[in-house]
Amino acid sequence: MCQQLLYSLTLPGAAFALLTPNWVTNNFVNLFVWQSFLIHCLLITYVLMRLMAKEIVPHWRNLWRPTLFLMIVVPICAFFNQIWNQNFFFLRIPVPGSPLEPLYNIFGYYYIVGLIVTVLIFWTIIYLPWSWKSFSKIHAN
Repeated sequence: MCQQLLYSLTLPGAAFALLTPNWVTNNFVNLFVWQSFLIHCLLITYVLMRLMAKEIVPHWRNLWRPTLFLMIVVPICAFFNQIWNQNFFFLRIPVPGSPLEPLYNIFGYYYIVGLIVTVLIFWTIIYLPWSWKSFSKIHAN
């Protein structure tokens, strides 16, 4: 289970955090900026190392686990976002200027639906090469 969570949630989440950081509004020499950058780089590196060592072999049939995880965690995060006036997982609003902002502009009140569609698109993109690989192995025999 942990491997699927690492591949389907940690890898794209950390990559997306590096591509659209909201911590860059702080001063560049701020310790928080460097800590956030380093942690997300280490998360990506860890998952890629496990992929290269073939300790993680993604398969789309196992996506039910990350889906179940999100179905449990996202409502909890949304609840705490409301109580603490936070934005965990960018569930309330996207960071201004991020790629999620147009999604928010399109979906408005139904922004969460746009996030779900985005996750499904990302999963399709990152699982497709593994599906092709297993498909070609089956038909090669």
